[in-house]
Amino acid sequence: MGLNDMDIVEFVEKVCEFSLTDFQKEFVRKAYDCAKNNKRLYYIPPRCNQKFSFELLHAMILIIVGKERGLVKGE
Repeated sequence: MGLNDMDIVEFVEKVCEFSLTDFQKEFVRKAYDCAKNNKRLYYIPPRCNQKFSFELLHAMILIIVGKERGLVKGE
């Protein structure tokens, strides 16, 4: 099942194999929209979340968009 068959949040959760928090889901949707539309992303994670999780999620989004554009090869 590819991204075309599901929501970006569902796809990321499937890849990560864990459920995202509501804030992480919102971040994934906004990061995906920014990457798809060549917009800049500015975010300040809440104090209760680790910066690493947002960097990881952002990296995943960039890879997904790269694959959609044919810039990244592989499964």
